[in-house]
Amino acid sequence: MTESIRGIHRMSDGTYGAPRVRAELAAEHRVRVGMKRVVRMVRAASLAGVSRRRYCVTTTRDDGSRARMDAWRGLRSGCNVGGVAPSARVRLARLESLLHQVPVPGARTPRR
Repeated sequence: MTESIRGIHRMSDGTYGAPRVRAELAAEHRVRVGMKRVVRMVRAASLAGVSRRRYCVTTTRDDGSRARMDAWRGLRSGCNVGGVAPSARVRLARLESLLHQVPVPGARTPRR
């Protein structure tokens, strides 16, 4: 069966992992075998599939722009920045976020 697994893996150009190898064994070779056994045999043959999930950068930063401080990490850091304790910075950030919410004319305000 290891030769069948190697053949299926070779046929897929090395992209099939254990789940697809098992499906191929069941569909084409009419071999009913458990997933754990296929995983063991694929590992023993030193084969591995290829994952399609890859990290992709979709944005690029301009050379002239400067990086902004991450507000969450800045507020969560344990040290005093500018002489202000972390809990006070959190309260100030919440207050600033409330002050920046501009009411829309004619909009209903939620009840408290």
